[in-house]
Amino acid sequence: SLSLSHSFFLTLSFSFFLSFFLFPCAFALQVARGGIRVVQSFTTQSYQRNKETAFDEVYKLASTQNLKNKDIPEGGSKGVILLNKTETREEASILTPSAFKGYIDSMLDVLLPDERIVDRLSGKEEVLFLGPDEHTGTGGLMDWAAQRAHERNAWFWKAFTTGKSPQMGGVPHDTYGMTTASIETYVRGVLEKEGLKEEEVTRHLVGGPDGDLGSNAILKSQTKTTTIVDGSGVLHDPKGLDLDELRRLANRRFEKLPTCAMDYNAKLLSPQGFKISQDDRDV
Repeated sequence: SLSLSHSFFLTLSFSFFLSFFLFPCAFALQVARGGIRVVQSFTTQSYQRNKETAFDEVYKLASTQNLKNKDIPEGGSKGVILLNKTETREEASILTPSAFKGYIDSMLDVLLPDERIVDRLSGKEEVLFLGPDEHTGTGGLMDWAAQRAHERNAWFWKAFTTGKSPQMGGVPHDTYGMTTASIETYVRGVLEKEGLKEEEVTRHLVGGPDGDLGSNAILKSQTKTTTIVDGSGVLHDPKGLDLDELRRLANRRFEKLPTCAMDYNAKLLSPQGFKISQDDRDV
């Protein structure tokens, strides 16, 4: 098929694993690092689409991560776990931890020495370092994975996951806004060079107040945000979304409270503004 054409998959990854519909992909022979995401589907159509594109998604993510890792020893990797279709987000949230934990045990089965498993690397150790991504950065999942690796006597257990709590020796990058700080510094540099005022520049955000990057971007930026697209739906106002309201929603994430673009107060929208939930059918 066109999706699996040789013209696209120009770089061979060193490993692919498949277990209860998950795809880890690594672009390094022995040591690789990258995030693990859980893909949730709420309709039969979206599940089928996600299923058909899971391989492409993990390959592209891992390939990109490999480029991002160019200045550190580890190669790039990514993992995608596709949940079965659920009727609600609440149901998906309940299933996500067990799917993630099954993923971790499956990975450790392969990474740790076992005489029942044929070692294609001829005795050489293979290590994957995992990080948080969509739906895996909360609920203590990164802490659990490191503890699980410890229980299974993995020598690398302390470094097995990033994004752990400070009690586990982690540095929560979302709390310190490290990724966003670098992006916003770059943006301000571009605006300064172009002679533009930050408050006069419009912005479209992919990822909303419930996400790491989206929430920190809202809190740190002075730009006029006109559109937010996140897992809950689409929020748009050509006049500019109310910054105080966006920051209220972003701060809820750091208060461990549920939040998303659809929680935006509709009364603050201009006549041209709108919000469309992912669950809306007749729009």
